[in-house]
Amino acid sequence: MLGARVTECATALKPCPFCGGTADYDNSDNGPYEWVSCSECGARGPAMNYNEHGLGAAEKMWNRRPLESAAVHAVAEALQHPTSG
Repeated sequence: MLGARVTECATALKPCPFCGGTADYDNSDNGPYEWVSCSECGARGPAMNYNEHGLGAAEKMWNRRPLESAAVHAVAEALQHPTSG
């Protein structure tokens, strides 16, 4: 699919969810895989096959924070329906 190695990601990467370190994008020289990892603690997201999932899938997985999203939703819900006390 790609003629050259991809070295930059299209979206801004969130900091590492474990240590707050800087995230780096990388991909394989030997196959259609990309991933994101932390340059400080070494945490790494899943290697995503960009032929199957499209370019940027690794970025989306790294930036996905289900607990963060749930917390934002809970706060928004509480603000819309405050309890009287």
